[in-house]
Amino acid sequence: MYRILVILSAITLVCSVAETLYDDNTQLTVNEICKQTTDTKFCNEVFANKLIISSPNKKDLMNVTVTEAERFSANTYFFISTLLRNAGDERPNLQMCAEAYAIVNTMFFL
Repeated sequence: MYRILVILSAITLVCSVAETLYDDNTQLTVNEICKQTTDTKFCNEVFANKLIISSPNKKDLMNVTVTEAERFSANTYFFISTLLRNAGDERPNLQMCAEAYAIVNTMFFL
C-alpha cells in the first residue's frame, strides 16, 4: 500500500514547467512526465519553480520529483494528524490514513 502512496505522491508532485525556461529536450521530457498527471499545469509549475538550470539532467528532474513528493507527504501527514485530535466517528479511517502516510514518510529516509 505504501508503494502506491509513494507513486501517487510522486506523480502528483511532478506536474508543471514554464515552456520558455528549458531547452527542447528538457521541455519534451517534462511534457512527457506531466501529461501522465491529472493536473499538468500544476506539474509544470512545480518544475518551473524548483529547477534552477535550463538543461537539467534526469537526476535533477528526479530530485525535484522526490523532494516535492516528500514535502507533500509530510504536509498531508501533519494535516491528518491534526484532524485526528478532534475526530469522532471518522477516527478509525483517519488513523489508517495517518499510518499509511507515516509509512510513506519513513520510506523517503531509507
